[in-house]
Amino acid sequence: MRDVGFISTDDPRWVDALDRISHDVYHRPEYVQLAAATVSGQASAFLWRVGERWALVPLVVRDLPASASHILGDIPSTIRGFGPNQQPRWCDGVSPYGYGGPISNAPGHCEEEVFYDLMRHARFMGLVTLFLRAHPVLSSAFRPFQGDCSIAIGTTYSISLKEAEQTVSGESNEEKREELRTTSLLNRYRSSYRQEIRKLLRDSSIEYSLNDWRHLPSFASLYRQNMANLGADPSYFFSDTYFRDSHMRLPNRVFLLSATREGQFIGGVMLYGCRHNDQDAQGGGIAQYHLTAYQDEWRVKGLPKGLVHKAALWASRQGYQNFHLGGGLGGQNDSLAHFKQGFHPHPHHFRVYRLVTDNDGYQRIVDRLAPQERDYFPIYRNSGGQAARVGAGEAREGKGSPPEQGSETKGKCPGRESNSHSVARTGF
Repeated sequence: MRDVGFISTDDPRWVDALDRISHDVYHRPEYVQLAAATVSGQASAFLWRVGERWALVPLVVRDLPASASHILGDIPSTIRGFGPNQQPRWCDGVSPYGYGGPISNAPGHCEEEVFYDLMRHARFMGLVTLFLRAHPVLSSAFRPFQGDCSIAIGTTYSISLKEAEQTVSGESNEEKREELRTTSLLNRYRSSYRQEIRKLLRDSSIEYSLNDWRHLPSFASLYRQNMANLGADPSYFFSDTYFRDSHMRLPNRVFLLSATREGQFIGGVMLYGCRHNDQDAQGGGIAQYHLTAYQDEWRVKGLPKGLVHKAALWASRQGYQNFHLGGGLGGQNDSLAHFKQGFHPHPHHFRVYRLVTDNDGYQRIVDRLAPQERDYFPIYRNSGGQAARVGAGEAREGKGSPPEQGSETKGKCPGRESNSHSVARTGF
């Protein structure tokens, strides 16, 4: 059986594919809808099934800026619209915010075929470019293949929880199990981290709670305050609607770890958790460190480290076998990466795909823009040189930085037929 094409979030084939492919929250249709809403986009996915091989490429589809559409001119009659009631238009696609890149139940055995069909169908839908982020941890993520267009732009980090669970496997006393689990995790961290975390754990005035959603407004407000203090791009200022809908639409997949002192919210972490099956290389699935916020006075007391540790403990208890921390901004080896490296996690290559599906049209846009803008991909998304969101992320150890940003690496990423354009910084 062959079934190839773009599908909407209410198409049952989306869930059918996820039933067969190890995946993360970022691949769920509910999540892609959330991500699309934050950028006024449309949630979609490219489904590829040939026999028993399945692949899925979630996408947020957005109209091209008016200036780029004007350069391309009228839509050819061969272009179809997304959805039965939508007019054809020039657009582009990006992986949903986070690590929602291409996945398959046959990684290493279908990538070239999938990309060939994806590019062909994308052209018929009016998609000019595609920017895809490969999942750094999932065993189902697409593998590099000869002639592919992926670029490694940095490193992300995850804490393996298998060792902690192996430590407690023979212990039946729950209190002793928790002690062994805590010690196993702490022994991996930098000595300075251990000292700060142990001091926080001894502070009986701090209370930690999971999924006390009464704290969600305080978390959202403090998160935006952190972003304002950093002078972050407006795209990072997630609305109350985003936080509320995350809680409502992703039950049992989004979690809020809160820290309070004398009844006052002092910090917290929004976590994702996703399981598929025990045959996956991740076993019990992946927990993801998504967003965090905390009062600045508690930063110097080590609360960011304490929150990571508490989240890792929770994930271990729940049977997750990987706690993905993400990386530095754009995968760079910066202060955010240094903070995460202090937990002595496993490193993972972070790759992106930059695809031009309409080479002639894209080159016309390139030719009309100023030379200093030509290292930005896609070039028409350049807004004064500041990249919008491209990666999942969380806060810097210092004050709570924006999620991981676009890459600063350079490389070539043409469409299948051409090597015409050199691209670099991402525009999503």
